Amino acid sequence: MEVKKPAGDSRRAMLEVVAVALGFLALTLFDLRPIGRLFATHLAPDDGDPLLVVYILEWVKRQIVLGLPDLWNANFFFPSHGVLALSDHLLAPAAQALLLSPFLSTPVAGYNALLIFAFVGSGTATFWVARQCGCGRWAALIAAAIFTFSPFRWHHLNHLQVLTAQWVPLTLWLGHRLLAAPTVRHATPFLAAYLLNLSSGCYIAYMIHLPLGVLLVAHAMRDGRALLSWRALRTLLPVAAIAGISGAALFMPYARAARAMELERQPTEIVEFGASLSSYLSPAAGAGWLPFPVRDGNGGHPTPFTRMENRLYAGAVATLLLLVGACAWSWRQRIGSRWQVLREADLWWLALIVWTLLSVVLSFPAGYLAVMRWIPGLSAMRVPTRFYVFTSLGIALLAGRAAQSLIVLLHRVAAQRLLFALVLVLTTWELTPDRFHFAPVPPPAALPPVYTWIAQAPEVGALLELPVRADVREARAMYASTVHWKPIANGYSGFLPAPFRELVEGIPGLPDGKGFELLRHMGVSHLLVHAWDRRLRVARDGQTVVAWRLEHEGLDMVLAHEDGADLVFQVLPGLRRVPAADRRSDRRGARGRSTTG
Repeated sequence: MEVKKPAGDSRRAMLEVVAVALGFLALTLFDLRPIGRLFATHLAPDDGDPLLVVYILEWVKRQIVLGLPDLWNANFFFPSHGVLALSDHLLAPAAQALLLSPFLSTPVAGYNALLIFAFVGSGTATFWVARQCGCGRWAALIAAAIFTFSPFRWHHLNHLQVLTAQWVPLTLWLGHRLLAAPTVRHATPFLAAYLLNLSSGCYIAYMIHLPLGVLLVAHAMRDGRALLSWRALRTLLPVAAIAGISGAALFMPYARAARAMELERQPTEIVEFGASLSSYLSPAAGAGWLPFPVRDGNGGHPTPFTRMENRLYAGAVATLLLLVGACAWSWRQRIGSRWQVLREADLWWLALIVWTLLSVVLSFPAGYLAVMRWIPGLSAMRVPTRFYVFTSLGIALLAGRAAQSLIVLLHRVAAQRLLFALVLVLTTWELTPDRFHFAPVPPPAALPPVYTWIAQAPEVGALLELPVRADVREARAMYASTVHWKPIANGYSGFLPAPFRELVEGIPGLPDGKGFELLRHMGVSHLLVHAWDRRLRVARDGQTVVAWRLEHEGLDMVLAHEDGADLVFQVLPGLRRVPAADRRSDRRGARGRSTTG
């Protein structure tokens, strides 16, 4: 039977959480300075992956408003289908951005609001969970700071889907509480947290089932008969059914896309993005406390300490606290009987240690590859180190508990508070990053007018922007498509479908005869040529846009619209030989139509 807390205690606890949230808001705004001034117009740390996320948020918001008629068939990577399943769906963040949209002026502002909330929410949720599992106020603050501002998270500043981890501590703690006492009162908040986490992104939504499974096994080993009783099953079975149906609804499109496109990660990718021992000593690039610069591993030949997705250092304070906690546990282990210690140990902490260790093992390529073929869905993911989200949470909570154990060494309250304040200040200072770069992004209304013309031109069926790039710069074409929402053959994701790879190989600059045949075969009706682009002004064979037009206009294409250096050409349906003089006449007529249209 649970003891009901006095109303005064509940109010104090709520005020405490609100104060912590405001504190994390202030710290986040300081660490991301000057995001307050650039809130609606700039993205950090670049306009690559963050701009891709902005596009996905805009697509999902639009689908929510329309009633989700075609969620997975996003308008990029034409003519491939189900292409949203090549990236994170971001349903819950898009719904949050939609609710905030009346108060936000641009899509970038919506993204930045979610970015700030990811840090504030993670800190507040971790603080609350630490308080629930026995940590004092100061110890809980230390744990929350270690998790929220870990170098891993600053390294992933361009991956909102990884930063949106505020539902992780809530889901795990509420799941533990539900298994300890299976009631409707405990099932409702667990399902809410689980579904929010499930609909926030793919990696964390998938990987969270590892710690949930550990919790389930731990409770089954201790309370097997109680969990199989009708009293427990009448709550647990509906919860499992709702979670299973929701998970299937979100993950089945990914499974269908993987089968249809034959998508599977290769062992070389797992090794490239897997952890090494040096990964757990690698701080985030730009950490302000470092006496020497640490470059990012995006270019050149990164060292073992600068590889992409491999900044897994928890921090000196967290490491020291873990060592203190381990020594204290070892001392207690020598004092009493081992079996007695295991029986008396708290189930939550035992499960937390197990999932933390398992997450470490799975972050290494050897551990990941050993189980990748046996666990459905794991072979579609290429970044084992993202299991570190759960390692980081375990480290933070264990460090908070170790900090709490230090209180027994000090008998005066003032000395205890001074020690905790010192540890908290050192933790916050150590995990404060250097200032980030912010990339400007124009709002949709400020994009070149050619996109508005495309939106209003019914003859534009499917569009290809030139030049085509097989990298994250394609996100700019995806973002620009939010003005017209016409199908585009451009795109970017972790997987590149076969038709897009053919485009990249067949049209490295401007299309030739075979390139136009490929466009016709794919069903691309129009080309948007950015004649100002250096790759098109001087192509690989020295051909300029002007020479290309003289060769192909009237034969493979006709000019449909001209706006400065942005040219829109209609791809002709088949080869049609036209004399050069007639081609020049057709071109002049097309220009006239474009200016009057």
